[in-house]
Amino acid sequence: MDPIMDRVLLATGVLGLVITEEIPVWIAVFVILRDTVMACGALILQRYQRRPLDVIYIGKIATACLMFGFCDALFGLPYVHGLGLYNLEFLPGINAQSVPLGMFFIYVGIVFSSVAAITYIMQGLKIMRSKH
Repeated sequence: MDPIMDRVLLATGVLGLVITEEIPVWIAVFVILRDTVMACGALILQRYQRRPLDVIYIGKIATACLMFGFCDALFGLPYVHGLGLYNLEFLPGINAQSVPLGMFFIYVGIVFSSVAAITYIMQGLKIMRSKH
């Protein structure tokens, strides 16, 4: 139950940040969808092995970046100027919009989280293939 409750807490916090317009909707969709896919994958993988996959450090780094970023987005300090690299509305901070510093940690967390998710999926598929 503990991991499930951790994810429920994260999802509700992320949704709160969307409601208060602290983060774009796509970030919440990504985080919630990623957690849903990983949870479903873990349930499927239980048919092939009882033990869950070993945790990888890039996943821990992703979680730390996301948690720091979400907390900083909530507090909104310090605010930094946007980089002005692209004029894309859905990438605050990468565009010229000023954002809390934590937004950049969220972006790094999303990249690391994507790499971790792909790694877990590949490990799971390898286990499933080996058990057939």
